[in-house]
Amino acid sequence: MSGRNAWLAVALAAVSFAQAPELKERAREAARLLLSGQYEALAERFSAQMKQAAPPDKLRQGVEPALKALGALKAIGEPQTGKLGGMETALVPAEFERGAIQVQVTFDGAGAIAGLFLRPPGFTLAPAWQRPSYSQPEAFEERELTAGAPGWPLPATLTVPRGEGPWPAVVLVHGSGPNDRDETVMAAKPFRDLAEGLASCGVAVLRYEKRTRAHAQRLAAATEITLEQEVIDDALAAAALLRRTPGIDPKRVFVLGHSLGAWAAPLIAAADGRLAGVILLAAPARPLEQLYMEQVRYLASLRGEPSAAEREKIAEAEREAAAVRQIRETGQGPERALGAPRSYWLSFRGKDPLAAAAKLDAPLLLLHGGRDYQVTDEDFRLWESALKASPRAALKRYPALNHLFQPGQGQSTPDEYNRPGHVAPEVIGDLCRWIRER
Repeated sequence: MSGRNAWLAVALAAVSFAQAPELKERAREAARLLLSGQYEALAERFSAQMKQAAPPDKLRQGVEPALKALGALKAIGEPQTGKLGGMETALVPAEFERGAIQVQVTFDGAGAIAGLFLRPPGFTLAPAWQRPSYSQPEAFEERELTAGAPGWPLPATLTVPRGEGPWPAVVLVHGSGPNDRDETVMAAKPFRDLAEGLASCGVAVLRYEKRTRAHAQRLAAATEITLEQEVIDDALAAAALLRRTPGIDPKRVFVLGHSLGAWAAPLIAAADGRLAGVILLAAPARPLEQLYMEQVRYLASLRGEPSAAEREKIAEAEREAAAVRQIRETGQGPERALGAPRSYWLSFRGKDPLAAAAKLDAPLLLLHGGRDYQVTDEDFRLWESALKASPRAALKRYPALNHLFQPGQGQSTPDEYNRPGHVAPEVIGDLCRWIRER
């Protein structure tokens, strides 16, 4: 489950549209409007989803405390452009009398502003992804497909070993947020790592654009959204697609979920009823609003003693989390909480992934990173307890790995995701062995 940015994070979506000069001009103008407090004029440039997520009053409340602490604006610098998470993005530096920030502006495919972030001065756009050492491109090929439940076509990539097969195959199920098929997080592309690593050892992998990314505007206009629509339905459709794909062994189709996808994976397996196995990476075991608040407090602790503005942000996060808990526990509450409609949180009622996992007939593998601050060791211990009586379940903890299963040292921070890195080779090896043994 991906945490909100430590500064300001509002809706992100969509794909590339502009060449660098136009991108810079649009980004500078957006930064100027934001930093001068012209929120209504800025909102006119927003995508439909962004207008819903960050109306002018909410935008003002989110940024003004941080900007006031910096004092008067002195200068707006030359933007740095590139791609972040597969989207056209610009970082616009701004100098104030008591410090500096960068305004990150993300654009959708129509040229509308789809995201705004306030970034610290040292933040940079992610470098290009490089193949990990375990990827053997001569051992596999890629095919472009269309996945998704009926009425929701999703661009997809099938990475399949060269040869006749039939091959075992895995569906990758994303974490929270409008993820692309690589589950890009800054410089990291864990789903692409998994696809190429597993295909190199003889396992086909299907990955697809998440519905909240491929159909962002359509979903933004919807009044009711559920977990089934966000995650479960498309994963079930992807498994069915693999079973009818030439070269794939229909009796050896697996689902691999990461973060929120791992939370949902036992539910997907129970609904499918035909999977050869289910794999959980960084699986939450506690209510998502509880994990969200842990992340908010953890990120605040990295900056030392919080300012008054930061304390107010934490208090607002607590109010949002409490609203989610109220909806989930009572069925009552506000129309929206934590950026999602009430229908979304209502769809979590009655769902118990731990109980569902314990009842599965299919083999289950759960992997956890010991340096994961988003899904912590407490969640891993709860899974251990829930699955201790299941002869089909295997669990493993990697002490040095983070939420994206990348290695590191010391306290884990979001900055790790902005450095080049890959899913650890030992994770790829363990997955390959476990799938082949099934």
